[in-house]
Amino acid sequence: MEFLQSPFVQTIAALILYFLIKGFYLKYWETKGSNQATKEDIGEITKIAENIKSELSLLNQHKFSYKTAEREALFDYNKKYYAWFYYMVRFSFSSYSEENYFELDKINEELTKRQFECDIAEGHATLFCHDGEFNRIKKEISVAIINFENVFSQSKLKIRYQYRIFSIKKEHRESYNIIDEHNKMAEEVKAIMKEYREGYLPYFKQFVNSNREMIAYINKKIKSAE
Repeated sequence: MEFLQSPFVQTIAALILYFLIKGFYLKYWETKGSNQATKEDIGEITKIAENIKSELSLLNQHKFSYKTAEREALFDYNKKYYAWFYYMVRFSFSSYSEENYFELDKINEELTKRQFECDIAEGHATLFCHDGEFNRIKKEISVAIINFENVFSQSKLKIRYQYRIFSIKKEHRESYNIIDEHNKMAEEVKAIMKEYREGYLPYFKQFVNSNREMIAYINKKIKSAE
C-alpha cells in the first residue's frame, strides 16, 4: 500500500489515466464525426438514387407509351386491310337481280371508303415501322388487294350490264321472249361468276401468304416490346 501511495507511482498512474481518457475522447469524437459524415453521404446518395429512379421511370413510361402506340398502329392497320379485303371476299352478287342491280353502284363508295381508311392506318403504322421487311410485306398485301379489287369490279360491271340489258328488254317485252331472255341473262351471270371466282383465286392466295408474313411480323414486334 505504501508503494501505491508514493508520489512517483501516483504520477505514473495519473499519466496513464490521462492518456487513456484522451484516447477515448479522440476516438469518440472521430467516430461521431465519421458517423455524421456517413449520414450526410447516405442522404446525398439516396437523393441521387431517387432522381435516377425517377428519370428511369419516366424513360420506361415513354418507352412503354411508344411501344403501346406502335402495337395499336399495327393492330389498326391489320384490321383496316382485313376490312377492305374481306368486304369483297364476303360480298354476294346473288342478292342482286334486275330489280335492284342499280344498288351495285354503292359498292364503289364503300370500297373507296375502306381503301381510304386502310391508307390512313398504313401511314400511321409506317411512323413506327419503316424497315425493309415491313415495307415489302405491306406492298405485297396492297398489290394483292388491288388486283383482287380489279377482278371484283370488272365482274360487278359485267353483271350490272346483264341486268341492265334485261331490264331494257322487259320494257320492250313485245319485241322479246322475256322467259328466254331471262334464262339467257341468268346463264351469262352464272358464267361471269365462275370467271370471277377463277380470276380472283391467285390474288386471294397471294393475300393469304402475305398476310401470314404480316401476322408473324406483328407478333415479333409485340414480343420485342415485352
